[in-house]
Amino acid sequence: MARRRKRDQLGTARDAQEDSGAVRLDRWLWAARFFKTRHLAAEAAAGGHVQVGGKRAKPSHAVRLGDEICVTKGPYRWTVVVEG
Repeated sequence: MARRRKRDQLGTARDAQEDSGAVRLDRWLWAARFFKTRHLAAEAAAGGHVQVGGKRAKPSHAVRLGDEICVTKGPYRWTVVVEG
């Protein structure tokens, strides 16, 4: 029974994140095609090549509407605002 309760608690936390419209930063970078794999996106975020709101962000940072994301990849630098 303890296992079932624990799964329910984890599920509600996951559902709350999905309901708020938030997405993990590494998943968002991969979906927006800045990186070919989610692993590369996570490495870039962990290495400081990605900033959200002008601050360094972890791969698990929640991306929401209106966030300004700066991505540095080699000699290129993109600054995007999340609109959808």
